[in-house]
Amino acid sequence: MEYNEIRRLLDRYFDGETTLDEEQALRRFFASTADVPADLRYAAPMFAYAAEKRTQTRPVAAKASSKRFSHRLGSIAASVAAAACIVLGAMTVFRGGDLAADIVPEQAYCYLDGRAITDRAEAERVARGVLDGVQADLKRSSEMLATLSILAK
Repeated sequence: MEYNEIRRLLDRYFDGETTLDEEQALRRFFASTADVPADLRYAAPMFAYAAEKRTQTRPVAAKASSKRFSHRLGSIAASVAAAACIVLGAMTVFRGGDLAADIVPEQAYCYLDGRAITDRAEAERVARGVLDGVQADLKRSSEMLATLSILAK
């Protein structure tokens, strides 16, 4: 990169107008150039310090923690989806044949704390409440993940 371009980028940097790519170009320049012109040497220690701090403040454990959280969130979502599929599949199987009459009474739409819910409207209300709770938990988890992503940067 030409020195005039570096001077222009430094002016923009100190005015707070550089993009992340331009700041990265400045860091690369000062990290890879041994013979920096005299009028640019004032900035070299600052970018060297920033590069050193960047590697020190971004430990691998933080990235691993963020990945574990993301993996955990995905596992929870997959578990909820699998449980819903199992329940729906079981309801379909048990409602279709004689086996259903033996195991699950026809009038029961679902069970809540061991109690049969026989009113369809109440069963829908209970299901909506459970799904709203799951949705709220997933929203909170997504917000936490977004916060961790921001902190990991």
